[in-house]
Amino acid sequence: MKIFRLTDKLFEENAYIIVREKDVTIIDPGFNYNKIVTFLDENNLSLNRIILTHGHIDHINDIDKLSSKYKDVPIYINEFDADFLLDSSLNCSRQFGNPKVFSENLNIIPVDGNAEIDGFSIYHTPGHTRGSMIIKISDKLFTGDTLFKESVGRTDLPTGSMKVLEESLTFISKTFKKDTTVYPGHYDKTTIKDELLNNTYLKKKNKGIFRR
Repeated sequence: MKIFRLTDKLFEENAYIIVREKDVTIIDPGFNYNKIVTFLDENNLSLNRIILTHGHIDHINDIDKLSSKYKDVPIYINEFDADFLLDSSLNCSRQFGNPKVFSENLNIIPVDGNAEIDGFSIYHTPGHTRGSMIIKISDKLFTGDTLFKESVGRTDLPTGSMKVLEESLTFISKTFKKDTTVYPGHYDKTTIKDELLNNTYLKKKNKGIFRR
């Protein structure tokens, strides 16, 4: 398995391409359509699935273009964020001055809570949005805007809640091993261990509750 990060200049959002032989998954394509297509073409690859950590525009903007090029590729999103695709206020494109909604004809597959998708383990971690989720494969954890290096995602946008986010952070602290590598939706990668030591939001949770 190989992981490639693409970062757009507009929101500095991280899109991830996960390649397992000829199987390709995109996590949060954001505004990276041209970079993604160039990468796949240069490596003679196609796209098997898109998984979205949540429904904000900086993570989802190019799903329609990718769906058109790669023949209705399945797009997974938590059931509680699925309506973000149809509401420019929820997906925050309206707030940024360029309202956008997506066709109901996209191959959207709502994810109900925790799930397994073709080798990826999905966990519902609300707080940044009501349908935020994190994605694990092997010892790699893709956290979207739930957990950043030394920070967390904002909770002042529609359906956000700091109280709920803190519950999700507790879940992360108790569930994943310290050597798990964290690939966030913005900024650099980190580890669970480093966040328990350095992240203000997780430090207080590193008091005897995390032993692995």
